[in-house]
Amino acid sequence: MSAAAECAPRFVRRTVLNDNEYRVNFKQIDNDVIAALVSPEARKVTPLMPAIYLGLLATSAPCWERDGVLHFVGEDREGGRLTAWEQMREIAGVANSTLSKAMEWMHKTGVIGYDARANGVGIRIFFNRASSSIRPKMQQKNLRLVPTPSGNVPTPSNGTRFKEHDSEINRENNMDPRASAREENHLCKEPSASPSKITSTTSIPNIQEHQTCLDIPNTKLISLLAKQITIELRPEIAAVVKRETDGTREWFLKYGVPKATRVAQHETYDLLRAHGIISKKTRNSTHTGQHIAVEEKEREGKSEKITSYLAETSIALRQVAANASIQGETILHAACLSADRELNKLHDLIIAGEQLEILEIDNRLTAIENGITEAMWETAEATDREAMLKSARIQLRDYEARMEREVFEETIHRRVSAILRDQRGIPHISLFYT
Repeated sequence: MSAAAECAPRFVRRTVLNDNEYRVNFKQIDNDVIAALVSPEARKVTPLMPAIYLGLLATSAPCWERDGVLHFVGEDREGGRLTAWEQMREIAGVANSTLSKAMEWMHKTGVIGYDARANGVGIRIFFNRASSSIRPKMQQKNLRLVPTPSGNVPTPSNGTRFKEHDSEINRENNMDPRASAREENHLCKEPSASPSKITSTTSIPNIQEHQTCLDIPNTKLISLLAKQITIELRPEIAAVVKRETDGTREWFLKYGVPKATRVAQHETYDLLRAHGIISKKTRNSTHTGQHIAVEEKEREGKSEKITSYLAETSIALRQVAANASIQGETILHAACLSADRELNKLHDLIIAGEQLEILEIDNRLTAIENGITEAMWETAEATDREAMLKSARIQLRDYEARMEREVFEETIHRRVSAILRDQRGIPHISLFYT
């Protein structure tokens, strides 16, 4: 039987079902939706419009947020991170421009709803319904409920039927409700009363009276049920948490970090202006001559600060080169002497009145500092480097889960570089540290 099931064809060559069969594993598409997808307007946009719609409609279960709503949030692959748009394009099987035009046309026509916000929450696609395919449900007719007469006949078991007045039949219905409540409480408190205590004048309680005693919730059953529900819903809850976490993480890396970088750059320039390294912004320039004089004065003050900074840094580098020569660190010695020559050239250009932008000066100093850092890493012993990297990784292990792998490795590298710099007394060269 298993071999026969494996050899069963994918499609059955008949158009109707048998009497003992019913349909499963299918999707409904409204006639108006089909007409819109194969219309000349849709083909004018792209002939692949039906293929794109059917490809999205046949997406696997993890991408469905609920019935009729697709939610793409991207996924991690071995080759890197796959964005929501790339994930949707992979499912549709078309190019970027074709998919963009198709989604815009279907959204404008109303075949689908398309929501792609720029805050990292992913892309949602809503499969709309055709108006002509919707009909209101007819109100169900409710028949009047007529009580069925009781089957209890007031007839003795060994005698003839006797008459009973209405007042005697409704005697229990006309009882004082407070007295009835006391009687029920008494029955609940003493359910194990012996039959010998029941006299002929005591009425036997019916099933409804015992129901009040049995309506006490079973806490053990409720706790077991809650535990079972938690176990069953744990994968869905984990999937939702992962999706929202990945969306927040993607937003932070794509939008939060660049925004923080721009703010940091703005604050850095404000700090440089406050220290006179770059010129401050002026609100008006009505007094042209006075403004030019102020600029010249600020430029001269800035040049003096930079030249003095370069001279001090050059002296410190010559001292580091001398120490490296004594210890036999030829690579670091050569790098320090080369950096000293570059600093002297830059110093002479500024003294000669060469108009250099602050960014150009900082770029040159950063390149010099990077060269010394590389030489410093090559000079250090391999065992010392590994020990410092391991120690830095242990100290920063709390941040590993909250940072990208490349950013975390770069942070460790910077920390070890700072330790090596302090050990050899190498000064910072970039203007950022002035």
